[in-house]
Amino acid sequence: MKKLITLLVVLTIFACKQEPKEYATISGKIENMDDSKTITIFQGRNYSKEIALNEDGTFQDTLKIEEGIFAFKHGDEYGQIYLKNGNETSFTLDTKQFDESLNFEGDDSSRSNFYLKNSLIVEKHLTNGIFDATEAEFNAAINNLNSDYENLKSNYNELDASFFFDEDKKLERTLKSYTDYFQSKLAMRKAFPPGKPSPSFEHYENYK
Repeated sequence: MKKLITLLVVLTIFACKQEPKEYATISGKIENMDDSKTITIFQGRNYSKEIALNEDGTFQDTLKIEEGIFAFKHGDEYGQIYLKNGNETSFTLDTKQFDESLNFEGDDSSRSNFYLKNSLIVEKHLTNGIFDATEAEFNAAINNLNSDYENLKSNYNELDASFFFDEDKKLERTLKSYTDYFQSKLAMRKAFPPGKPSPSFEHYENYK
C-alpha cells in the first residue's frame, strides 16, 4: 500500500512538472531607471502591460501572451524581446548605455540577443547621413553590413535555419528599401547638382 501511495505521489508530481505553463515569466534589473519606475511590454495594439520596478530597479512578472517578438519601453528608450508561454526570460540594462548594456538570459534568450546585436549592426552602417554618401561609400556600407551580419550569424549557430531564413528576408527588405531610396536621391543629385534650380515635383517623380 505504501509503495502504491508513493508511486501515485511521484506520478502526480511528474504530471505537474510536465504541464505547460500558459504564461511567460519575465524578470530583470534596470540601472539608473527614470522617474516613471515602470517598464511596458507591448506588441502593437495586440498587447500591452506595464510592470512596476522595485526601488533597486528589479522587476518580475508573468505575461499571458502569444509567442512572438515584443517591444519594451522604459522612459524614451525601446528594445525588443522574444517571448513564449512557458519560457522564463530575464534582461538587464543601464539606461546610460541602453543598447550597449542590454543583455538577455534564460529560455530562448539567443533570439533576443541576436535581434539586439543585429539592430546595432544596421544602426552602425546605415547612419542618418547614408543617403548623402557617394555611390562608392553607400555600396561599401552595404557590403560591410552584410559581412558583419554573416559574422553575427556564425556566433549564433544554436538558432535553427528557419529563424535565419526569416531574418535574412527581413534584412533583404531593409536593404532594398534603403537602396531604392538612395538611388532615387542619387539620380536627383546627378540631374540637379548644386547651383541648379530646385526640381519641381514632376521632376522628382521622373527620377524615383
